[in-house]
Amino acid sequence: KGFTAFGEKKINAGFFRQLNAIDLGDSVHNLIIPKLFCIGDADELVRLDDARSLFGKASEPKELAIIEGADHQFSSCESKLADVNIDFFRRYL
Repeated sequence: KGFTAFGEKKINAGFFRQLNAIDLGDSVHNLIIPKLFCIGDADELVRLDDARSLFGKASEPKELAIIEGADHQFSSCESKLADVNIDFFRRYL
């Protein structure tokens, strides 16, 4: 009770209430640190259009990485995801 099933995991229902109270567009716009948005083109939970929309609202510096064949958990694409993150960190750290 008080949890939402998410695959085999349970997420506290309060998480979703708090998430719905946040305007992600405003949040990423006001965030001044470098931002890396990673999404798989086979993501079953986040639509690519939604990720692009959020990316468009973000302030610079920002990068969008669309990983071909990756689902929401980047299954079987971990090395591609790692490469994208390492490249990003090398540029901004």
